[in-house]
Amino acid sequence: MGKGASRLVSLKEARSRVDPQDWGRWERGFDTLSGQGRLGDVSFRESVLGPQVPRDLASRIFTVFDHGKKGFLDMDDFLIAMTVLTQGTHEEHLKCVVWLGFVLMELLVLFNFYDLEDDGKLSRVELERCIEALKEILVTMKHKTAVQISDSIFTEVID
Repeated sequence: MGKGASRLVSLKEARSRVDPQDWGRWERGFDTLSGQGRLGDVSFRESVLGPQVPRDLASRIFTVFDHGKKGFLDMDDFLIAMTVLTQGTHEEHLKCVVWLGFVLMELLVLFNFYDLEDDGKLSRVELERCIEALKEILVTMKHKTAVQISDSIFTEVID
């Protein structure tokens, strides 16, 4: 999504998908959250996505919806983001995944690696194994950078 790229959906399309009461609530919410009609990435992350979303991932999600790459979301950007995040089509979500880049791909690789039954979901035992492996890797790499840790994880998975 370069500087002149189009939005995932038009404002008109977004509005047609959303109940008028929800749309009005989102408009009021934007007015409350934004300063001078501008919602920054930190406010978006904290108020919309929540603290459980990692900062890097939240920044990438913000970038997907920052039409024109202004460094903030205007009301139209915000309303489209809310629509796509809550009522987007499967194709729109896939486009977001592609734009979000390698973070989500790494999660998918990790998921598939631990989906031992190849059923598209992790059982409790599979999830526990995944978490234990991540804990072991992170403990041994306590003082390394994220890039060094990522390289080591891929080396272990590939080798």
